[in-house]
Amino acid sequence: MTDERARIGQGIAMGVLAALIWGIWPVVSRLGVQQTLTAYDVAAIRFAVAGVIFLPWVIKLGLGGLSWKQALILTTGAGAPYVLISVGGLTLAPASHGGVIISGGTFLFSTLGSILLLGDRPTRHRWAGFTLILLGILSIGYRSITTSSESLADAWMGDLLFVVSGFLWASYTLNSKRFNVSPVMGAAIVSVLSMVFYVPGYLAFGDPQILEASWQELITQGVFQGVLAAALALVCYTKSISILGAAQAAVFVSLAPGLAVLFGDWILNEPPSYAEYAGVSFVILGLLTSLGLFRLRKTTTGVLADS
Repeated sequence: MTDERARIGQGIAMGVLAALIWGIWPVVSRLGVQQTLTAYDVAAIRFAVAGVIFLPWVIKLGLGGLSWKQALILTTGAGAPYVLISVGGLTLAPASHGGVIISGGTFLFSTLGSILLLGDRPTRHRWAGFTLILLGILSIGYRSITTSSESLADAWMGDLLFVVSGFLWASYTLNSKRFNVSPVMGAAIVSVLSMVFYVPGYLAFGDPQILEASWQELITQGVFQGVLAAALALVCYTKSISILGAAQAAVFVSLAPGLAVLFGDWILNEPPSYAEYAGVSFVILGLLTSLGLFRLRKTTTGVLADS
């Protein structure tokens, strides 16, 4: 009994840590582009660090049985293109928008893609969640579309970039299932290929601002982007899945949008409007509804009672 409770507690701790990292990622990224760095710099830092971390894995296992075409498809979905578009959106729109729209958009496009490509038949819970998330994204975008505030005049363009980011991450998720790629192997391929193909071009043809940034900025972005967001969060989430199961571990993903809003308010002084609060609530409720949260609670209670 004690060992089982400790194991469940470990799974919960791993899931919460992953959600915490994913929730603060938009805030740290926006902080970087508000100071010295550009979206190109942030992407280069992320994949230079993560690529070095995962390089021994790829040297040992290669592409894990994938073709080059499959590996490049995965890299497009979660690698340098995804990060460039996401961080580009964060130069225009608040971090709270990024955390919510990317998470919600990923679910929307993943649901549509699973129907069209994988022959999935969503349950009523998932259709209800789909509708709630769509309402939430529209509610969040409402303020930036209708506002006359100079600080939010271009936010709608950032919101559109976040929708594209959600589409790219959904493509990575769906193709990972199609290609039967383990999460860690997928992360290794994406990180190393992004480092190999993006970083040299960035250094040769870009306008790096890294030399202009303080060492504190570089360490913050390097540790958070490369070590925490690209590596640790994925390992923690994968461990949570192995302990709790995919459905229960997926609940932690729904914590990220709310955390992004809170951190955006506390760290960047970007307080949400009432419409944005409503949008966040819709998205989180939609994510939880799609997971069948009420049945999950009942099952979890039963497991704990039996133990």
